[in-house]
Amino acid sequence: MKIRFNFLIRILLITFIPIIVLSVVFTTSNIIGTTKIGDILLEEELKHMGVSLLENYEVSNDDDYEYKEGVFTKGNIKISEDFNYIDTLKEKTGLYVTIFYKDTRVATNIMKENGERFIGTKADQEVIDKVLKNGETFYTANITINNVKCAANYIPIKQPSNGQVIGMV
Repeated sequence: MKIRFNFLIRILLITFIPIIVLSVVFTTSNIIGTTKIGDILLEEELKHMGVSLLENYEVSNDDDYEYKEGVFTKGNIKISEDFNYIDTLKEKTGLYVTIFYKDTRVATNIMKENGERFIGTKADQEVIDKVLKNGETFYTANITINNVKCAANYIPIKQPSNGQVIGMV
């Protein structure tokens, strides 16, 4: 009887150990794959939001962007003073929007605890290097904004007249 019991345990171990190992491997790879897909979708959603925002300003007029006396404009649109558009985007999508002139936030729908807008702060150096200096779009899933861990997609703002990068969204 003892021999038969040992034989059954060996058969069960030979059968179930590979099944358990394969289950762990497949579950882990599915979790990793799902996370990567989610990150790709988030990056695309943020990119489309930024491109749509810029496109809205681009089609409004052919003027260049300007920063004078603390006001960021494009033609007659006072981007750094009229927050209705970016606030509406936040209400409809749940996404935060920030517009930078050079490396400094001039318009945003991110609010501080005291109700003020998170304006006047600088972008991270890595963002500045990629977007402002190299003119590239830059995505990160690991950035902290106003003490909140976020994902962000930074898109360069280029002057319509000459293509010079003057800021980012």
